[in-house]
Amino acid sequence: MLPPGVALGTIRRARAELEAADLLRVEYRTDERNGRETTPLYTLMIPVGEGDENERGEGGDTARPEGGQNARPKNLTKEPEQEIGVDEVRSVFDAWVEATGKHPTRTRLDDKRRRTIQKALKDHPVEDVLDAVVGWQHEPFYCGENDRGRAFNDLGLLLRDAEHVERFRDLARQEATKVEPVNPNERRNSDGVVTHRWSMGAGWMTIGGSG
Repeated sequence: MLPPGVALGTIRRARAELEAADLLRVEYRTDERNGRETTPLYTLMIPVGEGDENERGEGGDTARPEGGQNARPKNLTKEPEQEIGVDEVRSVFDAWVEATGKHPTRTRLDDKRRRTIQKALKDHPVEDVLDAVVGWQHEPFYCGENDRGRAFNDLGLLLRDAEHVERFRDLARQEATKVEPVNPNERRNSDGVVTHRWSMGAGWMTIGGSG
């Protein structure tokens, strides 16, 4: 029923207004077999007024909304905002579960974790958030090498705010771009596998054979 070009972010806000007015109820569902989030269930609540449901005004005309029957809703504006999909939230959550070594079926994507991820995705590309939830692995302190002897990798910490997202994102990307120092006593093929190693007095030796 909405005109073409309406931003999905605008639709989300309209949905939130309907929920606040108890005109729309949203049930977030999960698959009982694996605990994964599925599509939400929407229930439209139709208000029932006194008297005839199609109440008529003076002159017998059906009552029209203020501004005319075709008036656009006040919150219907076009904005360059992108929808945060269920798949994006799930992919971030799954990446965090895998990186932390948590049990995939016993670790739940509850409302608090969902909101944390959605907040981060609102301000950052999904690629940045995916890197942020795994970047902590490249800093000894967050891996448990600290005075408390415990890892600091809670989702709420990693995605707490823009500063934290960017810090852990950069840790992941710095590690990915590290170049292994060249050993002058080794020769490698195009895949980076050592094929020859220099031995004093024997020259270049083929790995796995004789040189």
